Amino acid sequence: MYTSFSIKNFRCIKDLTIEPLARVNLIGGMNNMGKTALLEALWIHTGPNLPDLGNRLAGFRGIPGQDPGRLMHDLFYDFDPTQAITLSAKGIGGVSKGILDLSLQKRDDVLVNTVSSLGTPSDPPRGSQEPDVSAVSDSAIVLDYTDGEGRNYVSSGWWARAEGQAIQFGANATMTLLNEGMAAKVANMPSRPSNVILTARQRSTLEEDVARFGKVELDGYAGQLTACLRHVDDRIKRLLTISSPPAAMIYVDVGLNRPIPIGFLGDGLSRFLSIALAFHEARGGMIFIDEVENGLHHSVLRSVWEDLRWLSREFDVQVFATTHSNECLVAARDAFASMEDEDFSIHRLGLQEGGVSATTYSFAELDFTLDYGAEMR
Repeated sequence: MYTSFSIKNFRCIKDLTIEPLARVNLIGGMNNMGKTALLEALWIHTGPNLPDLGNRLAGFRGIPGQDPGRLMHDLFYDFDPTQAITLSAKGIGGVSKGILDLSLQKRDDVLVNTVSSLGTPSDPPRGSQEPDVSAVSDSAIVLDYTDGEGRNYVSSGWWARAEGQAIQFGANATMTLLNEGMAAKVANMPSRPSNVILTARQRSTLEEDVARFGKVELDGYAGQLTACLRHVDDRIKRLLTISSPPAAMIYVDVGLNRPIPIGFLGDGLSRFLSIALAFHEARGGMIFIDEVENGLHHSVLRSVWEDLRWLSREFDVQVFATTHSNECLVAARDAFASMEDEDFSIHRLGLQEGGVSATTYSFAELDFTLDYGAEMR
């Protein structure tokens, strides 16, 4: 579990340390203060040998495509890749949980040639153009990670487009791309827990939720999960998966003549199901939820937070969630108070001396702060 997290030169955050962190952390602040960027930085830190995570964040924000000439510039503060990003975390007792440096560097394994799938030089048909390799980037995003034991791992990734050809880099690194995508050299690291991010703009896919629900059923948690969903809609009797064209889906029995797809019950319930399933997927790791209250009526928020508290304990998951809702803040405080569980903190991001800073409220401070109407959203 992280007890402290520091960010330098990531997106809109020049220099920020947030501490102390609890098992469940709720993050507030006005628009464009860096709440989502904080979740993104935490997520990247938990996958320090996966260069593609940074690119996937653009898709999460609804930004299509990738300009190979400006490889992941959007990750760097003020779009300046000359200033390396540093993400670091500490655990209980101040023990390092790893330091991750991200930088943009010129590649030393430039394009040698294009080869066919048989490994011989490509010879395009007469009248055709040469395979398009102009989009191969000459720079790479480099992830330099030092873990808590002092072991160092370096991974890198770059963009290329090959029109179905195999592209050979350097002496021995060969890849095949159908259109465009990221090629990477990934460090071999010890296995790590899964960590799941649920953004406000993009939900888990249907396929992901179906696969995760199957694991929940196999592990015997379907009943507990159904009980959680009843706090949002008390008509729910059971959940089941049905394989029928065009794809397998999760159905809900609400006492009608037949089960109905869960999507018919509204976005709030569907998203809460995705969140609950993600806890099982992320057991022993972390989950990051942007705008956690989206789609949920204020009357169910306290019960939802009681469920999130149980899920975090049951699956040993550290939670980071953002909100703009004062009702969500109060509901979270009340839920943890009712369970006499103080492993919960609220962190508010704001501007201070031109930069983003964090104010952390311990559980003991929440009653006074919320009851006296201080702005924490």
